Amino acid sequence: MGNQNSGLSKDEVTTLEEKTHFTKDEIKSMHKAFKEQDTDGDLQLDSTEFASFMKKQLGEDTSDETLGLMFRSFDHDESGGISFNELLLALSMLSVMPAEDKLEYLFEIYDADSSGHLSDSELRAVIEQMLLVAQTLGRETEAAASFVDGIVAKLDHDQDGSITKEEWVSKGLSTPSLLVLLNAGAY
Repeated sequence: MGNQNSGLSKDEVTTLEEKTHFTKDEIKSMHKAFKEQDTDGDLQLDSTEFASFMKKQLGEDTSDETLGLMFRSFDHDESGGISFNELLLALSMLSVMPAEDKLEYLFEIYDADSSGHLSDSELRAVIEQMLLVAQTLGRETEAAASFVDGIVAKLDHDQDGSITKEEWVSKGLSTPSLLVLLNAGAY
């Protein structure tokens, strides 16, 4: 079992600064928050600890389904736990990657059954997260719902009720509102 009180060495912080866009202070702050959620002190967040960590970042209303999808996508080595490095690299990737890559990555997160399109339930998870972000950006609930409905209508180019990865990426790149949500730190 790991030592929950162990901090990051200067070399570890420097390495993480080089691999991510985060500053030393941001890395230290996230490490502190990580350690607070690592209740068993094993230096990894299990799904429950991860959910608690992310709800503090995204809001308490974030659905368990969304958090489960994120957990699986962040757990790169499929160990059942997310190390601080995995967490920091995933968050960094989402915040600094080009919009097209973010759209592709997010599609993979929400396409839980790997079908190549977003089903009704998968789309609901996306919409729920978009509404949370829109509300965080200061939009009232009714305005946020209308805003997200407009984005979804534009993404479903052929209006078949299903959004393919191609629709998601191509229409997403030409939808300023969605790009604002992506750059506002949806994750």
